[in-house]
Amino acid sequence: MTPNTSPPATDMTLTQSVEEIRLAAQVLTDDGRTIEWQRVTTMLAPADRQACKHALACGDAALARLFMQGKTAGRLVSDRARLVDLIVCAAWQATAADTLADAALVAVGGYGRGELYPHSDVDMLILLSDANKLPAEEPVAAFLAML
Repeated sequence: MTPNTSPPATDMTLTQSVEEIRLAAQVLTDDGRTIEWQRVTTMLAPADRQACKHALACGDAALARLFMQGKTAGRLVSDRARLVDLIVCAAWQATAADTLADAALVAVGGYGRGELYPHSDVDMLILLSDANKLPAEEPVAAFLAML
């Protein structure tokens, strides 16, 4: 019978790939300590599906980097909500805002409180008048498809 041996301990530090570091650098300030929100906004103009995906990837990488720097959870969940809010608003402006000028797009739940944890649902409510229900189908579908 052989003695029960454990595998060697591995380095359990958090790391990011070169690609994640490159993505994070696109939205972090020059000193790398905070997100430069204007850079995210610029990425989203004009907003299309690819721009939204890229902004989200850059923001996620930047938030992971900030986490590794020891930023507080409160700050990170607030920044994630802000990131998602910029993307959602850009998608709404690009797909539905002009057609549904009297509609209201409302963030609810944790997202509505400005607290969005990684991998959390993004809960939204779209309020329409009875007159706008039918003409809203196409722009709302386009908005949801972009997201």
